Amino acid sequence: MQNAYKVHPYKLTPIGYPEDINKATLQEFMDFHSMYYVTNNATLSIAGDLDIEATKKLIDKYFGDIPAGKKEIYRPSVKEPEKTAEVTETVYDNIQLPAVIMSYHMPAQGTDDYYALSMLTTLLSDGQSSRMYKSIVDQQQKALQVMSFPFPLEDPGLFLIFGLVNMGVQPVDLQKAIETEIEKVKTDEVSDKEFQKLRNKVESSFITRNSTMAGIA
Repeated sequence: MQNAYKVHPYKLTPIGYPEDINKATLQEFMDFHSMYYVTNNATLSIAGDLDIEATKKLIDKYFGDIPAGKKEIYRPSVKEPEKTAEVTETVYDNIQLPAVIMSYHMPAQGTDDYYALSMLTTLLSDGQSSRMYKSIVDQQQKALQVMSFPFPLEDPGLFLIFGLVNMGVQPVDLQKAIETEIEKVKTDEVSDKEFQKLRNKVESSFITRNSTMAGIA
């Protein structure tokens, strides 16, 4: 996140860092709680075989006397400038095999392009029949594992690609192999068979998500 963002608050990662928590004062915790943990900054989701009007009365009964926050909630309006050059960092650690982690800026969640990228990650790395797995893991044997996934956020987020390098392979070779698959997506059409498979997976995932009350909520 620090490499991908230079001015937007996402450079601190949305979840933050333990050292910042350890340095905070009790008053800072209390101020944070009084600003953000309030009803006017919350969403209540209810699912089930409901009587809507009766449910509204129950909500009012159990939640209606909780006061709204009195402070104006801070909403960052910072826009990250467009990246014009690649940023690379090498991190050394006590590991057995190196990994290659790549990220691309992507549109915010809920946009049409976000959903397109959600389908793209299925094409690239969802299962052993996906493009990157077949090419990079099975055929070229440059990685033990390779995956991609969109990291959706309220403001434009990141499309992440992760590969665990196979024994004897240099990280730069795995990176080139991943970039080759990305170029194929940009220049070659998705076949009808691949597209139908993508649609089937998306529809199956949608049905699975909505098969429980929690998923519906």
